[in-house]
Amino acid sequence: MHSNSQVKLLLFIQFFMQAALWIVMIELPIYLSQDDASGSLLWSHTQKGFIFFTWVFIQNITNIIFGAYADKFGVKKSLYLSQSLLVIGYLSISFASEYYLFLISVSILGVGFGIFKPSLEGCLSFYSKNNNSHKIWSSFLLFINIAVISSTILIVYLEKISYQAAFIGSAIIILFNFPLIYFLKERMQFGDVIIQPSIITSFKTAFADKRMIYLVLIMSGFTIMYINFYQMLPNYIYDWVDTSDLVAFLSLPQFMTTTTESGVMLSYQMIYFINPFLVIIFIKLISNYTHKYHNITALTIGLILVCVGCFLVGLTQLSIILLLAIIIYTSGEMIVRPKFQEIISEMSPVNKESQYISFLHISYAVGYMSGSLSGGMIYDKFGEKAHLAQKALQAEFGVNVESKTAMLELSQKLGMTFSETTTYLFNNYNPFYSWLPFIFILSISIISLVFYNKKYA
Repeated sequence: MHSNSQVKLLLFIQFFMQAALWIVMIELPIYLSQDDASGSLLWSHTQKGFIFFTWVFIQNITNIIFGAYADKFGVKKSLYLSQSLLVIGYLSISFASEYYLFLISVSILGVGFGIFKPSLEGCLSFYSKNNNSHKIWSSFLLFINIAVISSTILIVYLEKISYQAAFIGSAIIILFNFPLIYFLKERMQFGDVIIQPSIITSFKTAFADKRMIYLVLIMSGFTIMYINFYQMLPNYIYDWVDTSDLVAFLSLPQFMTTTTESGVMLSYQMIYFINPFLVIIFIKLISNYTHKYHNITALTIGLILVCVGCFLVGLTQLSIILLLAIIIYTSGEMIVRPKFQEIISEMSPVNKESQYISFLHISYAVGYMSGSLSGGMIYDKFGEKAHLAQKALQAEFGVNVESKTAMLELSQKLGMTFSETTTYLFNNYNPFYSWLPFIFILSISIISLVFYNKKYA
């Protein structure tokens, strides 16, 4: 079967898919909703949240349904179809400036990813049956983060051209996967008669496995936090975190910085660079270390670290605390993501890998949909600097202005610089509140996982 060569091919296909995705994920929150970013579409954070909600909803519904078929259709056909849809989707969002057309574009992306994930991850699950599960899934996360670092470097150059150039770049990256898919081998052969699985039967099978379903629902708390770490945090960093001290102390080059109303800051792309950099260095070490622990115990430790990291993210404006928070969060993510996939992979019966992996994505469906939509709405009300400036002007000066001019107006009223006004708003209007609902939800997941461990250990 030459499983090692097949696993490597699958990991490289994941690499190009992730590199293309990361460019869009890191640019889209700013492109859609950042009031003071040049070239932004200037839509609300609620609209941004609904766009992510639509993407995730379509992706995970497709994922869950297609998982029952991926084992039958064959990996090559499934991957060719998914990559074609991703190219179309990335090109579509490059040119869609009207809201509903943008929703259609991300829906195409959603279908593409919904077909891709159970097809590729089901294959990896098939090859991870012989006590090498932790190695394969840690390698999976390793390749994802190598892709993130590679595309982060590429973003620096593409975004100087335009957001559209970045999205077109994603489409071009996907094209590299087509020749790789050609060399894949199907993991199993069927007879002349192929019996199409029943969707109803598939769902009955899933919900009959209470151990798996309970875990999937518990892990939805993690996915709610996970989507907001990547959807909401770029805007939070742009709005609130003062990294000018790091830029000055380290004499950082221009390509690592961004100019804002409050001064020259470390670009949020470079801040996110820390996450994949740590994963690449430490994922194998952490995977080998946590392999000694019971799976659910390791998962619980990882969730606690994620919760602590996200708590620290919103605590202060200090750049050093933000960096510490990202390090702690990343340590938790390095445990949680591969361990979750490893557990579900070990639960899956032979020849049902794609189906079970698709059930894993129920947690992503629940978490991503609720998290992306609620994250946008909550940040609109409790976290966005322009909105809080409007609130301060109304409360303290009885003045109503548009969000685009609120910071300038408040700075003039207070006789402060933009940076001082930002600190004033942070201290008096608590954007940290935008993180508290998700920290609470993740805390419930941690408590639930402790009880789950007692019942199923």
